Amino acid sequence: LNQTFTDFEFLILNDSPDNTEIEKIVQDYAKKDKRIKYSKNDKNMGITPSRNKLLKMARGEYLAIFDHDDISVPDRLAREVEYLDIHPHVGVVSGWLQYFGTDTSIVKNPENDFDIKVLTIQNCYIAHTAAMIRKSVLVNNNIEYEEIYTPAEDYRLWARLMDVTHFYNIQDVLVKYRWFGNN
Repeated sequence: LNQTFTDFEFLILNDSPDNTEIEKIVQDYAKKDKRIKYSKNDKNMGITPSRNKLLKMARGEYLAIFDHDDISVPDRLAREVEYLDIHPHVGVVSGWLQYFGTDTSIVKNPENDFDIKVLTIQNCYIAHTAAMIRKSVLVNNNIEYEEIYTPAEDYRLWARLMDVTHFYNIQDVLVKYRWFGNN
């Protein structure tokens, strides 16, 4: 909510519908900030169906991923929106992560589309929790998260998007990523 870019809707989906404590906290924030749109699943669906539900609910041109335990730097959205606005051929932009918790190292992903795609054969080089996706690329190519690949549904999403769009990593920390011994 403290992003320098302020024109966004913040979709929060509770996949633990029996957890009324979370619901109360989020609804209290939603009363103070109209950008927050709260919903909950009737029953626990799991991460992949919940992500796809959020994709369908989103009304914006761009989709920013926010995992529940990570912290975006204040200018993350502004920098990603600016990059996508200037580069219409790019469908996914992300950046670097800095761990916090038991480690404070920085994950420096490659910058350009070619390097990202070649290296993705070995590992995932688009930080999902720091990613912003052009929604039209998903819609126009009928691409969404695939449950069969959970917990690597993001890696599969990138693999499917490789053929239809370009990737870019901003060469700076965009997200503080919680890291502890049991990740």
